[in-house]
Amino acid sequence: MIAWTVPVLTSWAKFKPVLRSAIVAWICLLLMVIEPIERQLGNASFLLLVGVFIQPCELPVVAVIEREMFTLGLLLIAWAWSCLGTAIAVQARTYQLAPTEAALASIFSGDYIQGAEAVICGFFLSIGAAALLYLKVRFGPSPFLFAAILSCICLDVALGYQPLFPYPDYMLATTIIKPLALKAAVNIVVALFFFPKSVNSSFADKLVAVLAPMRDAARSQIELLQQSPLDPDFNFTQVHDLMTKSEGGILALVGAGRLLTREVSFGVASGQDLSSLIALVRALMSPMDGMAYYYRLIRADMKHDRFPQLCQQPGFEDESHGQRSRPASRAPSRPGTPGIDGPQPFQDVSHVDKAAQRPSSLAPFAAREKGSSSTSTPRSSQDSSGNIRQAHHGAFLPRIAHLHLPRSRHHSPEPAPRVGAWEALRYAAIETQLHREAHNKFTEQCTRLLGETTSELLAAQADALDHILSWLANLNRTRLALLRRRVLGKVIGGLPSADAEKRKSSQEVLGSLSSALERFHTARLALIEPFRATIECTGSPEERPPHRYLYQGFVFQFHTARFGERLVTLLEAIVKMEERQDAIGGRFWLPSLPHIFSAEAWHSEGTADGEHGHDDEDPAHMGPDHSSMLGRTKRRDPDALEPQGAIQQIGTRASTFLHTLGRGNMLFCLKAAAVTALLSLPQFMRSSARFCYVNKAVWSLFMAQLTLARHRGEVAFGLVSRLIATTAGAAMGLVIWYIAAPTGYHASSPYTLMVTAAIAFPIVMLVRLNAPGPPITSIITCVTVALVLGYSLKDSTNPTFGFRGVGWTVAWRRFVGVLIGTGAALVMAILPPSSTLRKYQRLGHAATISELCQLYCDVVAYASAPHHPDRSPTELTKRLLATRSKLRRLALTRSVVTYEFSLRGKWPVKRYEELSAVAMELSKLLSHAVTVTEKLGEGYSAALLRKTRFLDPGFLADCISVLSLCATALRSGEPLPQVMPVLMDRLLVRGTSYELTDVSDEGKDASPNVAASEMHTAESIVGDASPPAHDAYRLPKHVDMATLQSEQYQAFAVGMTIAFGIVLRIDKLCMATKALVGESYPVPADWSSGRTHYASSNPPHRS
Repeated sequence: MIAWTVPVLTSWAKFKPVLRSAIVAWICLLLMVIEPIERQLGNASFLLLVGVFIQPCELPVVAVIEREMFTLGLLLIAWAWSCLGTAIAVQARTYQLAPTEAALASIFSGDYIQGAEAVICGFFLSIGAAALLYLKVRFGPSPFLFAAILSCICLDVALGYQPLFPYPDYMLATTIIKPLALKAAVNIVVALFFFPKSVNSSFADKLVAVLAPMRDAARSQIELLQQSPLDPDFNFTQVHDLMTKSEGGILALVGAGRLLTREVSFGVASGQDLSSLIALVRALMSPMDGMAYYYRLIRADMKHDRFPQLCQQPGFEDESHGQRSRPASRAPSRPGTPGIDGPQPFQDVSHVDKAAQRPSSLAPFAAREKGSSSTSTPRSSQDSSGNIRQAHHGAFLPRIAHLHLPRSRHHSPEPAPRVGAWEALRYAAIETQLHREAHNKFTEQCTRLLGETTSELLAAQADALDHILSWLANLNRTRLALLRRRVLGKVIGGLPSADAEKRKSSQEVLGSLSSALERFHTARLALIEPFRATIECTGSPEERPPHRYLYQGFVFQFHTARFGERLVTLLEAIVKMEERQDAIGGRFWLPSLPHIFSAEAWHSEGTADGEHGHDDEDPAHMGPDHSSMLGRTKRRDPDALEPQGAIQQIGTRASTFLHTLGRGNMLFCLKAAAVTALLSLPQFMRSSARFCYVNKAVWSLFMAQLTLARHRGEVAFGLVSRLIATTAGAAMGLVIWYIAAPTGYHASSPYTLMVTAAIAFPIVMLVRLNAPGPPITSIITCVTVALVLGYSLKDSTNPTFGFRGVGWTVAWRRFVGVLIGTGAALVMAILPPSSTLRKYQRLGHAATISELCQLYCDVVAYASAPHHPDRSPTELTKRLLATRSKLRRLALTRSVVTYEFSLRGKWPVKRYEELSAVAMELSKLLSHAVTVTEKLGEGYSAALLRKTRFLDPGFLADCISVLSLCATALRSGEPLPQVMPVLMDRLLVRGTSYELTDVSDEGKDASPNVAASEMHTAESIVGDASPPAHDAYRLPKHVDMATLQSEQYQAFAVGMTIAFGIVLRIDKLCMATKALVGESYPVPADWSSGRTHYASSNPPHRS
């Protein structure tokens, strides 16, 4: 508890919302203590206090006003709907009485209930509640959320109690609306006059939360690069962790910027100016993450976790589960391919506690079978191919044979076979050509040179970010001083002189960063010098550093420079704002009328660019149609041709609508209507109406509506969390009440209650606003506290007909109501047709992979025509960030899946985590590809696409096919073919070198080892590209030191590394999907034929 309370209590900015909300709660309690006001509020006056803890005053003024207006608007709509239902239902009565003729005791005993009226009221109640709850799940965390919840209470009371009356009572809803309207007024007044918070200021705080981790990342790397990556305490993930924290704040930043143009503010920057900073800050994400990518590259070399692994199903346990010493990867004697990396290897995720890292090829199996030592020496690729064949026949096949032994010889169920044998075989030879321990010195040397060449620029970037953070802090701190200067003509009460002396102008910081960036363009060449021998083929081959380490260094240098350039752009925007400050000294900024009425008002807060808080109705939706040079792509109905006439159009739409009734939000609405009708049914029966009214059955109805969710795992989690929260809240409420009312029934005096509340409410609000864990848990806890206090106060001063109780009796009925309501919601969620989070996770990842496939195509299209008007790097970046947001939302719901009970077995949570991690990395690499393409010229971009085969129709078809098959397999649950295209293997078929164009015709069929050993010189012959890139764009035919020093070649090298990373992630995505869905279509392929062909065409290594 101390971990989350101390930062709030020690920060005035964080404590102000708590104090402001506590003031609102105290004022509302004071209004309840005033008896005339409490009587005017009606039988549900306690909602005045309960509503404050549902909607505290923690937001900026404009956000509070917007939220309260949405709430009151929906409440009025619910009232109108209840009036319509009441008017129709009353017409079905056989008789009516005047209000003065009906006895109150008879009304609440159910003596006047008639079946026809009750049925109509139940129908309107079910439809209205389902519509309101649809708004809740459709828009997610938005102004609709609490407005829909409170409007459900209004409908439950108005239409649930109407059948009790022998006359139409159109004012029943006002018992709910009056206290909530008064709460809204108090909220708005306090937000305006007690520590008011503007959207402008809130946006600045969110911007600080995004930029501060970037500043820490830039500054920490100065020291990090001075260490050796061989040190055991070298932190490979430090920058990545800071970047994850920074990117996590983007959604909140976009949510805060939604209202920037809708408030009246005074200051230097208008809402439009600050909104423009969002795109500039978003542009910083990719290059900073590119720096983190460098550490992942060298970590893959150090930790040997580059490639996909063999995956197995639950129950398969053999010696592979234990820790093994991993044979050192055999490496070529010549420079290898550009950096290829990967995350942690696949593990047996069904037994996490037993899992251990596995080797990334089958060679270690063969080595173990032969009793070889834990290290190996370089040898020819014939040996390598032989090892692969021997690994397959001598190690892998015995294990397969073991799996097919008769079941009677086992005491446990027959385990499922491993998956990914084909991929492991193809990757086995590739790994032998990459990093070996003897090359650690090159990694260490490059890291040291990067520290020497980038330390000044990193320090300048950290200083620039420090200045921006200081500027944001002063943006609102100087607001009052600027206002006084504008009104009085001079500064009164401005910034202290010490602060003014410390301030550096943005122009100076901009100049300093620009100078450091210019010097870096020269200093970066020091990284190239150690590779002169490799380029010029001088010295012994063993001492020539492979060019892959230069490519890794280029990755860091390129993204560091790009980060500096984009930081310069951000500073230039701030300089323009400062120039306006000097010119006008601040001014009033009025709301922008077009933005006030724009559709953004309906978008979810905290989501990216209008991305709704909840996923699409169908998470497996494939997205919109697209156009390309080959024609427009569009989905087709496999069961019908295109509709020809109006009748067929109507039939198509009707069929689509009917198919949506059994899934997604529509199924949720049907269940919401059903549970509302069933729980309200006892209120409409004469035999049970009095019991329901006295024991507050409406509390159970409301809790069931609040708990019901789309997936039964969410409902199960809601039941557990609400019961725990209700218990904790009841205990807190009882403590506060019995302190104020020692006798138990009446408070000793209003003053005692108010003093007790003045001490307790800040603590309760601290829990409400800052407690860790799901927000609904803290909300239910604090609402229970308010309900115990509010209802006890009302019944002790102005009791109503029926149930009378204070303290413990209120808390007990609250707990019983929550138990019944959440239990009913869980039963309804379990009844078929039901939706599970397991299936939702699978379909959600399928939809994300489909989106990544489309983004991959769009990135390739953008790289082929960077200046095409329909292809914007900003839009691509925005979509990639939105995709990562979807992955994070899936990760949030992943922890709730464990609440779904299933007889089929445990959910493979680790495998889904691996799949999500690979998809996240692929998304980030696509962002890096966009960043590189922006820097490449048209010629180098064309050369890069040809070099990486990204425009080769055959290879492009393979990439798209693998992604599409993975998405389809997850969507359908069907296994993938055992033999799938291994993209890295196909990419390396032509060989690799650091030339700008393809190798010779003879080299196209050479092994990757040939490319590493024979094609490393600058004597390569340009391939048969048509038209040749060097002719069309006048690129150099061969790479020499002058070419190597070119910034465009640096971007080209980074593009090569990124491309290899993308291809590897697609392969890993295929393996992660196979780990989930399994394999099918086994074939007796000649496993070693491809490698034998490679080996036969590989001449012996030169000495």
